[in-house]
Amino acid sequence: SGIAVFMDGKRIYYDVPPRIEDGRALVPLRALLEGLGAKVDWEQETQTVIAKKDHLEIKLAIGAKKALINNEEQELDVPAKVEENRTLVPLRFFGEALGGVVDWDPSKIIRITTGGSK
Repeated sequence: SGIAVFMDGKRIYYDVPPRIEDGRALVPLRALLEGLGAKVDWEQETQTVIAKKDHLEIKLAIGAKKALINNEEQELDVPAKVEENRTLVPLRFFGEALGGVVDWDPSKIIRITTGGSK
C-alpha cells in the first residue's frame, strides 16, 4: 500500500498492509492497540473488538459506524472490517481514543506519538 506507520519514532510492520478507505487509514487491530498499551479482546458471537487501557474501554463491532468509549457512543467515519483474516480498524480513532496524537504526512507516512505513556 506504500503507507508507513511509526509509533514514537519506531516503524510498525503489519502482516496485512494498511490501506486508505474513504480518506481514512485502516490498519490491523492487534499491532496498533498493543503498541498503544491496550489489552485486546474479541467477542466472537457479536463480532466485537474490546480494547482496554487503564480506565478506558472501547467496544467496536465489525461493520458498525459507531463505537462505545466507556459506554458513550462515538461516530466513526469508516467502520472496522475483516480482510485476510485480520480485523482492520480506523487508525486515527483508536490512536486518539487511547491518548495518542496522530499525524498524516502526504507522503503516506502516519506518525503516532504517545508521549511515552504506554
